[in-house]
Amino acid sequence: MERPEDRKVLYKFFSHKNNRNMYVHNRGAMEYAADLEEAPWVKSYETNVILAPDRLSRIPMHVSDEDLSTEWTTDFVITHVDGHRIVKEIVPKKCMADVSYLMRLEMSRRYWALDDDGTQWMIVSVND
Repeated sequence: MERPEDRKVLYKFFSHKNNRNMYVHNRGAMEYAADLEEAPWVKSYETNVILAPDRLSRIPMHVSDEDLSTEWTTDFVITHVDGHRIVKEIVPKKCMADVSYLMRLEMSRRYWALDDDGTQWMIVSVND
């Protein structure tokens, strides 16, 4: 889960699964995207999906006004070949002990749980 000031570099690549150019924010996400391209269970995927502020305000946790006015994005929203969605947040291992980063992940998890449609939410830990 990212905000604009966290996005220092964009990595661009062509996705054959999506038949278009895609962008990610770090090498770990780039490597994960390469895995998605090869995975037979992946129908398609989106990167950097913007979280809607009005919906973010409805999650069952306190979200500050500053965070509500920030444009947050989820790293990957994947559509499985059977149609269900999987949300994946790419997390550098160095951030796993950062409380503010973990709160952002919890905000993302609760955001996607609002759908109540079986969307799975997961993290992918990377060395980045």
